[in-house]
Amino acid sequence: MIGPEAIVNQVWQGIVPADWRIVRGKRRSAFAAGVSAAAVTFAGMALFTMLIGVFASGPGKIAGYPALIVVGVAVAALALLAGIVVTVTAAIRNAGDPDPLIVLLSNGFVEYVSRHKPIIGILYAELATVDLRIRGQTQTWRNQAAGQYQSAARKKVWLDLLYHDGQRERWTPRANFGPRLAICQAISKAHALYDVLYGSGR
Repeated sequence: MIGPEAIVNQVWQGIVPADWRIVRGKRRSAFAAGVSAAAVTFAGMALFTMLIGVFASGPGKIAGYPALIVVGVAVAALALLAGIVVTVTAAIRNAGDPDPLIVLLSNGFVEYVSRHKPIIGILYAELATVDLRIRGQTQTWRNQAAGQYQSAARKKVWLDLLYHDGQRERWTPRANFGPRLAICQAISKAHALYDVLYGSGR
């Protein structure tokens, strides 16, 4: 396999051999990152103000206004500021950065996420085993509108990679490439086929 960087560059240039399978992904939008930052900041500041006992001595006033309103506005303003800063920073950071992609090859795979993260390239010849792992989790919450509890099952999917030199590594896609199970299954099957044909380099 040619170098991972060269493979990614070929995909960007549209030079894709017939046996390459390209899986294109999406990175989290700058707006979504900003909303998350604002929510976390708001929750953290609200918890902090409660812990330091702003309201311990009664409602009180700050600069002639009810303390509850002043503190609430301050917390909301800080959360909004944090959200704006994170949104702008993420937008600048991702400007001109190609979308993430995974290139599935007959002898390995390559994963590109962003210019700020290393490109991963893995050769099947270096792997003794590729084990697909699935762990189920059930989340339960109360639906206030319906007045009842609801639950949903979530699955954590990853690959356990065992190299011939004994090194172990857990791999899971670092961006949104669609259903993780489908990608992990494709890699696991491709390694199994390579192992049958070439013996994984042994």
